[in-house]
Amino acid sequence: MKCKLFSIVLILALSLCFSFIPQCNVIAAEHDNDKIWTTRKTVDGIEYSLTVDLTEWDESASRDGLRVFEDMFFEVYPQMYDRFGFYSSATTDVKLLLTGSISYIATANWQTGTVKVNQKHYADNPDHYDYFVHELAHLLQNGWDYNYIEYDNYIQTFADYCRYVYAYKDGKYNDCSWELNTAAEEKSRENSIRFLVWLDMETSSSNRDIIRDYFEMVFDKSYPRSKWGEAWQHLFKGTKFENQSIDHVWEIYADSDFGSYDAKVSKMGDKSELIKKTDVRNYIKKHSYSEIYEAKLKGKTLEKPATQNKEDESTNISNASYEFGKNVVDGRYVFNTHILNRNADKITNNMTAFYNMCEALRRGEDTFDCANEEVYNLAMNSDVIRVYFPFAYDKIKGAGFENGKGKIEYLIPKDEFTAKEKEYEKQIEEILNNCVEPGWLEHKKAIALYDYVSENYSNELERNTNYIYLLLQAGVWARLDVTKDDAKKPVAVINITGTEYTYNPEKGQFVMY
Repeated sequence: MKCKLFSIVLILALSLCFSFIPQCNVIAAEHDNDKIWTTRKTVDGIEYSLTVDLTEWDESASRDGLRVFEDMFFEVYPQMYDRFGFYSSATTDVKLLLTGSISYIATANWQTGTVKVNQKHYADNPDHYDYFVHELAHLLQNGWDYNYIEYDNYIQTFADYCRYVYAYKDGKYNDCSWELNTAAEEKSRENSIRFLVWLDMETSSSNRDIIRDYFEMVFDKSYPRSKWGEAWQHLFKGTKFENQSIDHVWEIYADSDFGSYDAKVSKMGDKSELIKKTDVRNYIKKHSYSEIYEAKLKGKTLEKPATQNKEDESTNISNASYEFGKNVVDGRYVFNTHILNRNADKITNNMTAFYNMCEALRRGEDTFDCANEEVYNLAMNSDVIRVYFPFAYDKIKGAGFENGKGKIEYLIPKDEFTAKEKEYEKQIEEILNNCVEPGWLEHKKAIALYDYVSENYSNELERNTNYIYLLLQAGVWARLDVTKDDAKKPVAVINITGTEYTYNPEKGQFVMY
């Protein structure tokens, strides 16, 4: 079914742009059928589950090996979760899907808690398992933002760090099938997994876990990419590397014996030179931060973090107040009102007022909270509404501000407004879920949504404005601009990993803007 959005008018001069080894207890193994089953275990008081899905599997390998994935999950994931996952509120319910739909070894979708494994690679490499640990680490990251890490590939580097440190059965399978490169082979910090392992061992102590601190800083978006020299200085405080630059610390590592020890073995189960001489895995695990241990010291009991994206039972409507890019429930996109463009120069009150207004409209309310009259006027600006909540554009108008409340006047009967608005939300969700998947990379979403609007809109203005709106709903930062050679021609500008691009459909390429 093809559905069209309500038209959005291009804003050439927009007055507002907002910013902004543990104890285990097996509970149950639920066999839904011979293709899907779920195993649940409680580890240190926290319940974890792994659902194995074989509905797309071609039976090209024995099922016996799948038990290794299960054993690995319940051995490895709780350890990593204790250190990192509690902080990021990552999922404890994971799905493993064997499929032929991916061309790479495996991939993870943190929004749905799903790890997909290439069934051909699994069949051809029966003793190669620890890529699963790498993908589980991506779930723990729970949406790291490229703009707040030093290098793009550090998302992968951290996952590989976890793969090495938390390797299944102390590296029984990993160390004969996967190479942890030496300092000489890596050549630079940008590509070094071993450097993080070394840095962890060199700085870990009973009261300091520098990799956990690193994880927190990235997750909290504490330092933008341009400030990571300062970030490392902050991380080094209280360690032997205090007041030293990250580049100097890299030089120390590159000259160390640790950087040159062989980490690979030729026979499964053998100990590598690196493990024999440093016992680095056990050392790190012994000294790393533990949420569970910390809670016990304070006499507390840890509980599973609350799940996001629940429905608002008091109003019987879905919660549209999601953080940007996190409007995913059970693997499907849901409507989101929090899609305003980023602009670090604007104050949070502006953004908050607009979001308050959107939620009030969805509930058919007559007022919403906002800081002052100036903010109210910005939030009620018709140009802003028709870009960021287009359904309401010609159906409401401002009715004044008084005592911290913005007033709304409905131009159609309120019951009619709320009924049609709910249908509009369903329309947006249908388009998104028919066109894109939450786990896709930004550029893939951008191409798929471009194909959709190209098929459904012939008018260039209408096509570009609807394109931007769908991109924002799908969690891809985008904005409308005009071409540099023609101020009347609209152009969709897409932010991919911190850089702005336009899409050239004829060449199938993204061009830096």
